[in-house]
Amino acid sequence: LGLGLNGHIAFNEPPSSADVECHVAMLSAQSLAHPMAVEMGITPTYGLTLGIKEILESEKIYMVISGAHKKQITNKLLSGEVTNTLPASHLWKHPNVFCFIDQEAYSKS
Repeated sequence: LGLGLNGHIAFNEPPSSADVECHVAMLSAQSLAHPMAVEMGITPTYGLTLGIKEILESEKIYMVISGAHKKQITNKLLSGEVTNTLPASHLWKHPNVFCFIDQEAYSKS
């Protein structure tokens, strides 16, 4: 998984609860501004995604967070507070998550 600037994972845009299943998600403006979406040549408005429920049913979860532009959302995630406004925070409920954060995205402050 990757962490979106608004805290989404796998296009589970905020607010998203842990019981959301596989669905067609309306993409946020932040998600649509991602270079991967911009480079598609078309402007998608929806994305098919696993829900947080299915993600949490995984045996193991791997997440990569990189870049200085992710510092603020990374700090929110690392606070440990679980909230629907930060869908990635539901990963705190899973016993087997491996999160790889580069130095640019991580701050002790």
